[in-house]
Amino acid sequence: MESLPLARPGSEEVRDFERARLNAVLRRPGMYGGEVAIRLLMEGMAFIDGRQALWQEQLGELGRAGASGTTGVDGAFKGIFTSYEDDGAAASVYADLAHRNQWLDLDRTLTGDEYQRLLDATQSWESEDQDLPSVLIAFGPPSVWFG
Repeated sequence: MESLPLARPGSEEVRDFERARLNAVLRRPGMYGGEVAIRLLMEGMAFIDGRQALWQEQLGELGRAGASGTTGVDGAFKGIFTSYEDDGAAASVYADLAHRNQWLDLDRTLTGDEYQRLLDATQSWESEDQDLPSVLIAFGPPSVWFG
């Protein structure tokens, strides 16, 4: 039996492949293994981009801010919210880092006017809880859905 020749992807193809996987995991972390899968893929992206030292510093910043500990970001949430069961909350923290590293693909970007409207509304909304339907009616869909 004759073997087929190997078609090795180039570095940009590898980066695009891993970035697509990271974005899929950020959007549906429970399907892929949760926080562990996110961390592994982000570590891989840091390696591909030659940013391992920056990635380690960003993880350290999360720890110093109390947003992560020995049990990760999920553990930090569980320390605050005893009934915490939301993979999307931890994914949103990692998505912030992915966005800073240009690894996050946004579903939509706010215009300058939309962003200003959001900033203005947060000041009047901060004194009372809002539900998701109210926020979606006021501002439209988010830039990324997590969980």
